[in-house]
Amino acid sequence: MEKIKLFVSNNSVPLLRNIPKLTCINIFDNRGFWLSEQAQLSYNIIRNEPHLYVVSTSDNSGWYIGKSFQKGGRWKRSNAYHLKDLSCNILQIFPNQGNQNHLHWVENWFNLKSLKQIENNCFKIDQAKEIKICFRPFHCYSTNSFLELTKQEIKNTNSNIEI
Repeated sequence: MEKIKLFVSNNSVPLLRNIPKLTCINIFDNRGFWLSEQAQLSYNIIRNEPHLYVVSTSDNSGWYIGKSFQKGGRWKRSNAYHLKDLSCNILQIFPNQGNQNHLHWVENWFNLKSLKQIENNCFKIDQAKEIKICFRPFHCYSTNSFLELTKQEIKNTNSNIEI
């Protein structure tokens, strides 16, 4: 566990794209948020491999640890998951029943009173704290080969490392 914490602290990058020169203001549209340039570069390397992702905040008010075993991962705008669900929760729109409730992230990460529409479907919102992400290959936290594990073994492995 300590190795994972050290890796995360040494390899975390800002999660979301900001308005240039305004690092505390994020932009998004009704399709979702964009990853920061640094996060996108890190994600491009690992997104098609089984991986762990860790989202943390500058005040360490909690870590979110998740896993992705799907091609392309979960941190892309075309996938109605994290990046889209954040915007849907902020805008209170739920286009399909596949959306998840990320209100706990929204309330912890953003200043909802700062939400402003800046173009037709484009918005800006202030971050309440710095949000970072780190991607970690599956093989770095398990001695097992991912391809040989059952779905239950994957769940057990992941639950053993979650904070």
